[in-house]
Amino acid sequence: MGAGTAAEASMALSRILVLALVLLSVLLCSCEPRIPRAVAAQDEPVRVLSVLLVLEEGVSIEQARQLIREANAVLIRQTGLALHPVAHITADFPSRKRNGMLQQMYASTLEVRDHFDLFIGFARKTPVDRMKRVLVGDWMGVIDDTYRRYIVLKEMDRRVLVHEVYHAFLESDGHSGCGLMSALVEILPGIPLNYSMRLCEEDRTEIIANRDRRFDATAWPPVRSAGKDKLAIR
Repeated sequence: MGAGTAAEASMALSRILVLALVLLSVLLCSCEPRIPRAVAAQDEPVRVLSVLLVLEEGVSIEQARQLIREANAVLIRQTGLALHPVAHITADFPSRKRNGMLQQMYASTLEVRDHFDLFIGFARKTPVDRMKRVLVGDWMGVIDDTYRRYIVLKEMDRRVLVHEVYHAFLESDGHSGCGLMSALVEILPGIPLNYSMRLCEEDRTEIIANRDRRFDATAWPPVRSAGKDKLAIR
């Protein structure tokens, strides 16, 4: 067997193992997140989004689930959305660039993309990442501009996660400059100038209007200006 054939067989086996792991997790975990009735009643019916968690080595599933719980407390109250982590897998992120990490996560989950609404990646912070943030600043979270389904986080912060999830329901490529949907500005690393969890009414209205959008292999939104974080479509 040649080197190329062996590599192809190894890649095919890896994809089969990922698919089997995810399908097993889906079968074993059909429970939905607990939604406080008094809170959920504000925006009934709550839309529960199925999520595959993609963890880089060094990030624990407990950390990811805790952040999901913190984000859900905000999402449910503000817009009637809820994240339901159905399964998790591990993945490598050799690239530390936004588009590179999105592309890597997209490729590693391609075989199971029809089983989930959102894919949320949790990347560890390398020493280079930490140094870059101190010296020149660095990105904290990103969502793709092709499907608006793939999210990668460098910061385990509920505002960053909620912000990116809301981008999946806003048709604009940029930031509104208002409250939670404004770009986060830090005076110093870890000291934000505009850390707000307030969702402005204009953003909230659009998110709720798009709350029933489909999550599939179709680009969304279908017509808009080109974003910076495009994925290669297969």
